[in-house]
Amino acid sequence: MKIRRLAGVLAAVVAVSSCAVPAAGETVEERAFPSYTYGLWGAVADCPAPYTSAGRVSGVDLGLSDFRQLNDLFAAPDGRVYLAVSGSEPGDNRVVVMDQTLGLLQAAEGYTAASGEFVRFEEPMGLFVDTDGDIYICDGKTKEVLHLDAQFQEKRIIPAPDAENSSIINAEFTERYRPSKLAVDPTGRIHVVAININEGIVEFEPDGTFTGFLAAGKVKYSTIELLWRRFSTEEQRARMQDFVPVEYNNIELDGDGYLFATLAAMDENAVLGDIQASISSGVDAGGSSDQGMVVRRINYRGSDILDRNGYGPVVGDLAVLNSSQSGYTGISHIMDVSCGENGTFTLLDNNRSHLFTYSQDGYLLYAFSGPDVTVGGLRMPVAVAQRGDYLYVADTGTRSVCAYRRTAFAQAVQQALEAEHGGDLAEAKVAWEAVLEQSAGYALAYVGLGKIAYQNGEYEAALHYFEESHNSSWYSKAFKQYRAEQLRQYFVPAVAGLAVIAAVMGTLLIRRAVRRRKNRNKN
Repeated sequence: MKIRRLAGVLAAVVAVSSCAVPAAGETVEERAFPSYTYGLWGAVADCPAPYTSAGRVSGVDLGLSDFRQLNDLFAAPDGRVYLAVSGSEPGDNRVVVMDQTLGLLQAAEGYTAASGEFVRFEEPMGLFVDTDGDIYICDGKTKEVLHLDAQFQEKRIIPAPDAENSSIINAEFTERYRPSKLAVDPTGRIHVVAININEGIVEFEPDGTFTGFLAAGKVKYSTIELLWRRFSTEEQRARMQDFVPVEYNNIELDGDGYLFATLAAMDENAVLGDIQASISSGVDAGGSSDQGMVVRRINYRGSDILDRNGYGPVVGDLAVLNSSQSGYTGISHIMDVSCGENGTFTLLDNNRSHLFTYSQDGYLLYAFSGPDVTVGGLRMPVAVAQRGDYLYVADTGTRSVCAYRRTAFAQAVQQALEAEHGGDLAEAKVAWEAVLEQSAGYALAYVGLGKIAYQNGEYEAALHYFEESHNSSWYSKAFKQYRAEQLRQYFVPAVAGLAVIAAVMGTLLIRRAVRRRKNRNKN
């Protein structure tokens, strides 16, 4: 860990690039951040910085009042960045619209109702902008989902689900319902994550009709817990807070139309157990227990289909078992998830102020940033969004929005992933080799080259790459094919040769036996 920190500091000092785009407000010198990834047995490996600072703005920088509470970020398809902020004063509650480099475009304190009346936002919590530019806002205080056009004019208001119009909820549900985050799929269905709701993701039809829940969390009980619940009173059961399903805290729609969701309260023991199992076993399949799945990719049936095939579970930092070395206590607290190109996704860790970007199959591409705000770092991040080469983070600790831009290293990684997903093996090979030129020990590049060699039938080369990456599962696959190839090349001809020899020997023995019989008959 000390080596990782030293290398990261050196990288931050010497890293210089010409791709910085200063944001409005404070001009921030472009700098790199300590960055790393994980290998087999949870080994920490330094890697080049994936992002550099491209600016930081506060409300004051934009000519507005201070950002009291930053709630959500959304990077729209047209490059605009939307920020939801709230506070105790009426003017604190607004949606701020910025350009790609965080220059102010608009600050909306409310919307125009269908009646023509101007209605102030009371507590804008969550944001989503569709491809048509329509804006969806969760207002936590009014318990409404606002569907507005690009000019902040009302198109539809979706109130809290009403027990009178549904057989699956009661009045108590409506009372505790507080929408906080949302995503709208290509069909127009609205998926809402709500505070105080553990029944699952709340779903609405495009017309605003409440239809039910998606992906309710599973609860597992031990035999003793089940017996205790069986014989306990209603009052005792009501106090068993640990026996309720999980509550989600954020949601995101990926490029394939699936939902990514993160948990509001992680089962720390389950996460630690998954980390320990991964590190102690040395197996590069980063599967998690059900209670340890802090981020989930959810299909239309509510099933988690996230691939977890990396070197460890998809939980953020793995270096939590020795807090004296890591400098942090407790597991990563995943606050938000943002989906990028080529199936990648980024997790925001509110505990460590770190960001973790994973590949589609669950490999950690890189982790970066930290609490050093003097170099564009973070103090208490609450939301992350990305579009193209830019990544944005809303940081409540500094009451600002930070912009980061990809380095040449991260661009090379994305180019390799894009070529892989497109089936262009030749281009992918060139791209992964370019990654290795920048980071000779980058394990995922060797995994990528190994997969390419495997698909090309070059099993001996694949074995070399998988050995370099310490990827045991793919090494086993390649070895089976290599062994079969060797058998076809050498064993079959050898067996054929032995068969010929055996046939010749058999013929000779038969002839000898015939001659002996003839000689006996003559005598």
